[in-house]
Amino acid sequence: LLQYGDRIRLRGTIAVCLVLGVLAIGTIRHRGWEWGDSVRLWKATTLTSPSNGRAWMNAGVALMARNERIEARRYFEEAKRLYPRYAYVYANLSVLDGIEGKLESSLANAEEAVRLDPRWEQAKGYLADARRRLGR
Repeated sequence: LLQYGDRIRLRGTIAVCLVLGVLAIGTIRHRGWEWGDSVRLWKATTLTSPSNGRAWMNAGVALMARNERIEARRYFEEAKRLYPRYAYVYANLSVLDGIEGKLESSLANAEEAVRLDPRWEQAKGYLADARRRLGR
């Protein structure tokens, strides 16, 4: 059996846990909402880690998938500024340029992706696609 002092401490501990649990509900619900959508997730990541170029690029990819091209480009450009030697950024810019009909720019970005990572086969595929669209 618990002594009187132990019961008081136990009740106090339980009360503190309950209060903290209730206070955490809002944060948990917000995180669930935020993480339930890739655009919200990656945008939130760029806010909490503004120097994370991969987060900026992933936000751009999620935005491009929604056909939000202007905002996607803004995120890709920031990723490129942060990680100028990251081939994936250039590959995604090549795809976006191709979607927008900017074929010369698409080719230049694909070439840069291959230059930065010559062993990445998918980048070579983007380059071949850009050349094909230009009739080369």
